Amino acid sequence: MANSDWRMSLDFSARLSAVTKITCALQTSDPTLSPEDARRDAAIAETRLYHEAQSIVKNSRGLS
Repeated sequence: MANSDWRMSLDFSARLSAVTKITCALQTSDPTLSPEDARRDAAIAETRLYHEAQSIVKNSRGLS
């Protein structure tokens, strides 16, 4: 399974919802963070989180 395969299993609205929630959390934790920076950081975090989750699942199943 390629690294980007997980993206195909989620629709746009699910990913947008995740990024929006992360953006809100980032801005709540640091009110000085600009909306643009929070959104960029959230998109990066969303990609990293799903990729790491996919790796964790693969490792727990012994699927390197």
